Order: sequence, then C-alpha cells, then structure tokens
Amino acid sequence: DTHKFELMYVIKLLGGTKEEIPRDRSPGYLSANIKTPLLVLQGNDDAVVPPAQSWTIIDGVLKSKGHVEAHFFNGEQDGWRTSETMKKVIELRREWYEKNMVRPTEQLTL
Repeated sequence: DTHKFELMYVIKLLGGTKEEIPRDRSPGYLSANIKTPLLVLQGNDDAVVPPAQSWTIIDGVLKSKGHVEAHFFNGEQDGWRTSETMKKVIELRREWYEKNMVRPTEQLTL
C-alpha cells in the first residue's frame, strides 16, 4: 500500500516496481539488519507511509533482538496535525535521544 503521490518514488529511488526491486534494496526485508536503536513515530491515519509498513520494520528489528521504540498516534497522518501530538513527539524524541544517543560526560573537577 503506497499513497499515489509516493508511488513513483519506488521506481526513481530503487530502480523498479515493487516486483522488480531486489530484496537487498527493500527496507522491509532489511529491517532485521538494523543494529542501532530505532525510534518509530507513526500516524495511524497515514496514507503516505501506512502503519503496516512501520510494523514490518518494527517486527524485523524485534525478531533480530534489536531495540525499537514505537509510538502510534490516532488521528494523525503523514506529518503531525495537532499541537498535542507535536508536543508529545518533541518529548519522545528528547527522551529517546537522551537514552540512546547521548553519552554520559565525565564530571569535571577544577
């Protein structure tokens, strides 16, 4: 399932239709190879990137014992529409970066 606006991206970016694209270039088939922590923020009403596509990636990461944190937002599409969701997304990103990307610094002594 792909939004009609995004339909030609597959051909332009990956070099063929869904049937022609080699499995080694499709994120859905490569998700088991993701070794770094992954944050997924998904609108449940997204027609451009349907939630099923995110679940394919999430399932692949989990099956390979990877770390993924996923949040799905009701009433949201491709891009956030409500200020409530925008605020929540900022908070989730900050928390995720702090847990997964920021290394503790040594305490400086003067």
